[in-house]
Amino acid sequence: MQPSSSRPEGRGGTQATHTPSNTTTETVLERNLVYRDDNIAYVVEGLYLGNITAAYSQPLLCRLDVQCVVDLSGTRPAQVPAAKKSICPCTCPRTTPHHRSRLCIDIPDTDEVDITQFSSEVTRFIHAAHLKGKNVLVHSYKGQSRAPALVILYLMTIIRMSFAQALSLVQTSYPCVDLNPAFRMTLQEVDRRLSPPPSPSPGPDITTITTTTTATTTHPKIRTAWT
Repeated sequence: MQPSSSRPEGRGGTQATHTPSNTTTETVLERNLVYRDDNIAYVVEGLYLGNITAAYSQPLLCRLDVQCVVDLSGTRPAQVPAAKKSICPCTCPRTTPHHRSRLCIDIPDTDEVDITQFSSEVTRFIHAAHLKGKNVLVHSYKGQSRAPALVILYLMTIIRMSFAQALSLVQTSYPCVDLNPAFRMTLQEVDRRLSPPPSPSPGPDITTITTTTTATTTHPKIRTAWT
């Protein structure tokens, strides 16, 4: 798998620059890729979006230096089909085993679910990871609806993107995104709440009105006085 030729910018218009410990500079440069394949994609600096295949690919997670995972699939490790798991061992030069923090939340992909109830927990997890310079993968089973919806919520609430901007970025980064219509409606409602109210249109200048009115009403009297 090769890095995508498309290289969208992350926060501040920079590429991922997190530096893991116990690695050489060359290895760091190799791992911090603006990367995309069928299973995972770079969204913004320090944040990847993907499916369950990416979450169980140790060499890929190692290559991208993903140290934290948000699992929204609702699937236990023992329930993940063998075909979704990579059997290739990690061959990176680390001398210590990988340890990845995981936040697991079972979110049904149904119209009845209010995804905003999970936003705070997911956002705190991602933010805490970024403060420590760690990359995060947010994934659901297919990576098409639940994971993109929470990533979009993150972009809207933390990076202050509009829904249209966040959706465009996520779809451009990971084209297989197909949001549940109910999730889309919820995100649009959040967008309306977060958007600043329209500025009231400025009223007429009272001074101008007074001056104009005075001039208009007095001018005929002056003409009459000199007639």
